[in-house]
Amino acid sequence: MLEYPAKNYLSGVGIGATTALAEKKALASLAQFFETTVKATTTTSETENSETENQITQTKLQSSFANQIETFSTAKIQFAEVVKTWQNPENNNFYVLMVINKAKACEIYAQQIANSEHLLSIYLAPVESPLLRFANLRKALSCSQEAEPSYYYYNALADPKFPMKMADQSTGEIEAMKYSAGQAICFQLSIQGDSLSIIRNSLEETTRKMGFSYGSESELQMQIKIVPAMDKVMGKQIFASYSATIQLYYQDKQIFTLSDQVQQGDTTLLLAKSRAIKALSTSISQKFKKEFNKYLEQM
Repeated sequence: MLEYPAKNYLSGVGIGATTALAEKKALASLAQFFETTVKATTTTSETENSETENQITQTKLQSSFANQIETFSTAKIQFAEVVKTWQNPENNNFYVLMVINKAKACEIYAQQIANSEHLLSIYLAPVESPLLRFANLRKALSCSQEAEPSYYYYNALADPKFPMKMADQSTGEIEAMKYSAGQAICFQLSIQGDSLSIIRNSLEETTRKMGFSYGSESELQMQIKIVPAMDKVMGKQIFASYSATIQLYYQDKQIFTLSDQVQQGDTTLLLAKSRAIKALSTSISQKFKKEFNKYLEQM
């Protein structure tokens, strides 16, 4: 393939009963190149992930190869173009030649990396507000994850005489920074009408999973009011209803307010109330998580 020398182009040939199948196999050939290159040029790095469950911290090691190889699926190969298609008259199979112009692709990936590094320099800059720090680290983590494929592709395609591009801080390091920032932010809950603490437990679990902690000295104050509605009887079913209102304050300023209402039926009033309060705890926690994440994204 003198038209497309290996020095300047990455090439893949696919064979199939249809051109579509041949193109798919050509893409798979290109993906195989990236997989092989990553294995050959990247040292396996083990990242330590800590998970806390029932107040017990478990540590596990995870190879970075799995995430890298997943990046090179045929659905994610970019900048490949079909340059030749032909059919073998003897067996009617189609042949497809796909190529990637290495220089052009590297130029685009390098620009994507530069854009990512610029955004990360903004998101990782020191700020006084702990909540803004956490919000920025969320954005930094997302930015870092989106940029990872650009580093992998660039390093696989670039001329070996050029140094490999590496992120100043890995996704794992930013994840650890985000975790520390979240633990520095405390919530305080004040709930009316939750005698069994079902709503409290649900909201505390939700916010802890989001990365926050609880303490008496807190700038984030959540005020929740649970109000039962009139019970209804329909046939053999008794229906119980509850409504809930959440107001969230940060530094004594209201961030948002949200409300919810559920109705659940059962054969007895006690069972109906139990089902209703559990349904409300799930629903209001999901709504809170969505609204609070929206607030953090807009910071």
